Amino acid sequence: MDGRKFAFEYGGVSIVFYSIFGLGDAIVARKVLEALVELAPDCLVDVVCATEGHTAYTKAFYGDIKNLNRLIVIPEYFEHEKKYDLALGVGGCHATLVKFANIKRLEALAPALAQSVLKIIEYNDKNFVTEESWRTYIALRNMISAKILGKSCCEFLSCDGALPIRDNKINIPLAPEYQSKFDELKLDKYITIYTNISEAEKSPPKVKTWPIRYWHEYVARMKNRFPQIEIIQCERGGY
Repeated sequence: MDGRKFAFEYGGVSIVFYSIFGLGDAIVARKVLEALVELAPDCLVDVVCATEGHTAYTKAFYGDIKNLNRLIVIPEYFEHEKKYDLALGVGGCHATLVKFANIKRLEALAPALAQSVLKIIEYNDKNFVTEESWRTYIALRNMISAKILGKSCCEFLSCDGALPIRDNKINIPLAPEYQSKFDELKLDKYITIYTNISEAEKSPPKVKTWPIRYWHEYVARMKNRFPQIEIIQCERGGY
């Protein structure tokens, strides 16, 4: 990831990719980015970053993907969106959204990706009318459907198989520069928890946020049942 030019300036398949900038959302969005790279192995991807924190964990979560060209900011995205062959992103709660697609160029340069994009557009046309409507009811519908049908968020992100997302596993390699710090922690079996609460969100809190007493009870029960597992809290910050 050292590109100085925008991806569309190189002449090959160019993609601009974004996700909403919650920590967990950015992790899950990696599945979509990996699927795009599988469909167009020689593509170059610019990723939109909204905040300083978003930039930091975009580098951490996507930095090993060889197709990543550069990170761009929101004004650059709006200025250049339609110069890319594909502008695609991940919205909240399991939605893959096509913002712009040059289908003719994609059909010539990456036919598999072109077909996938057309299927995503068709899937979204059938499942929600506008993005604004999606914000209010599709997220809830997806969560309820997932529980009833036993589906995961990754299956929804695939848009019913339009993208080659085959499982729920998300592999984020540890950056070499952090290996020594990780080794110093001497962790064996562990899980991480993330409370997703910033000072600005405490009043009023997010609807999906657990009260802190629930987290206390969760940690106590986990340690009681699985005393050998360390519990690491991920701090929120930078956005």
